[in-house]
Amino acid sequence: MKKIKAQTSTDFLVNMFPLNAIDYSRNVLTSKESATLYDIWKNGSESGGKFIKADCDRLILTSLREKGYIRYDGITIEFTKSGKGVIKKLILGTEQNSFEKKADQ
Repeated sequence: MKKIKAQTSTDFLVNMFPLNAIDYSRNVLTSKESATLYDIWKNGSESGGKFIKADCDRLILTSLREKGYIRYDGITIEFTKSGKGVIKKLILGTEQNSFEKKADQ
């Protein structure tokens, strides 16, 4: 006969509430941060993939850099892969595509 190991209360809790089921993300963007990202992309002057935007809040730019959405050296701003992904989502969610423009006419 095979011996069955007793289940501890810790095992029970891990099985009931697995840690991978909790969506835990430290890099959540605030609406102000996402608006700043979009504004940099839309209104900033681009030079070789880097943007220059003088009138942005430095605290927000530092926060975006710490979260990994931009590379910021004090003067130029460069989007990282995750920053470009956010911009794509913002554009697809806010910009009107050609089908919607024709439907409005």
